[in-house]
Amino acid sequence: MPSASLVTSLKPLLSSPYFGRLKAEPQITVLDAYWHGIREVLRPAFDNPEEYTVQKGVGVIVLHTIFPHVLECVRNRGLSTTEPDAYRSVLAEALTQLQGENNTGEPVTGIEFWASTPRGAAGSYSSSAGRRVLIAKIQQLLPSIEAE
Repeated sequence: MPSASLVTSLKPLLSSPYFGRLKAEPQITVLDAYWHGIREVLRPAFDNPEEYTVQKGVGVIVLHTIFPHVLECVRNRGLSTTEPDAYRSVLAEALTQLQGENNTGEPVTGIEFWASTPRGAAGSYSSSAGRRVLIAKIQQLLPSIEAE
């Protein structure tokens, strides 16, 4: 993933109310916990990153875009924003329940959704419009936030 894309993907985080107000060191700690939580859910994608889209452009951009929503779910549940398990618990269902069709029209879900083309479906969401659709799909699968 080009560094310019990574920087672009971080802009929404830096303008979010909670994350954007943190100092640099806590931001790194929180972001690191987030990605470790994702790794706990999608372990094969981190063991063999070249075979999956999670750490490529579409995956990083989408996962950074939903991060403020995930962060609010974590905070709403009273979980620690610096613990990977908090993110794992919020993201597990959403990331493993995603469904789509791969290039041959076969339905894929779970870790196979995130596989690189032609095996997986996530790569078909690489355009701006596609990323918006994928972001919306993930957001719909995230837990609801409860009023206190």
